[in-house]
Amino acid sequence: MTLPAPSPTSQRLAGAASRYQRDGTQVVSPDRLVVLLYERLLKDLDSAVDLLDAGRSAHTPLVHAQDIVDGLDMSLDTSQWSGGPGLRSIYEYLHSELVAANLECDPARVKECRTVVAPLAEAWSLAAASGEDQ
Repeated sequence: MTLPAPSPTSQRLAGAASRYQRDGTQVVSPDRLVVLLYERLLKDLDSAVDLLDAGRSAHTPLVHAQDIVDGLDMSLDTSQWSGGPGLRSIYEYLHSELVAANLECDPARVKECRTVVAPLAEAWSLAAASGEDQ
């Protein structure tokens, strides 16, 4: 007696489970995660500016940007670094500006946030790269 061949659906599920198990072992370091969050934050800000400049709603990218800023803020341990309280103040400023930019549909506020975020993103990227070299 021969068993029926696996269905295409069960084969896809088995493949997905295999990829999940394989990819699940590749963990992102905390430093790299912060860099990725900053990169996505910049992407959201750029998207919001493009949408607002076109006269469209930028609610989705601005709310996502707020979520990223909130996540960065919540993960910040100000007791571990003397610059922590200053960075927390920057995150609070960014959050309030992003909320205001969303409510007022103000691309200038989003652009200002981007000028604050870009050097932070660069600094985190350099710090993560120097940590990988060691």
